[in-house]
Amino acid sequence: MTVTRGWFFDAYPVQNGMRVWMLAEHGDPVMLFDAFEPCFYLRLDGLAIDLAALSSRYSLPMTWTQTQRMELFSGRLQRVTCVTVRDLLQFSRCVRTLARFLP
Repeated sequence: MTVTRGWFFDAYPVQNGMRVWMLAEHGDPVMLFDAFEPCFYLRLDGLAIDLAALSSRYSLPMTWTQTQRMELFSGRLQRVTCVTVRDLLQFSRCVRTLARFLP
C-alpha cells in the first residue's frame, strides 16, 4: 500500500462511484476512485408496489433486498426493502421515479 499525503480539492460522482482529486505534498495532482453504490430504504408494509416492473419499465439501474433496520424514533426493528442503485449518476432519478408511486 502506498501512502500519499496531501490536500483534497475535488470530489464528484461518476458512473460507478466517486472520483476524488487531491494535491499531493510534492505538488502533483492525484486522482483516486472509490467504487460506491448508494442505497436507501423503503417501508412498503402492504403496499402493492412491483419494484421489478417499475425498474424494467423506467430502466432503473437498481436491485433490492428485504432486510430489517431500526426505526429511528421508536427504536423498533422494521422490515424494509433496501434499494441499491448501481449507477451513482442515476440515484436521484431512481428516488424521484419511485417517489411518484409511493405515498
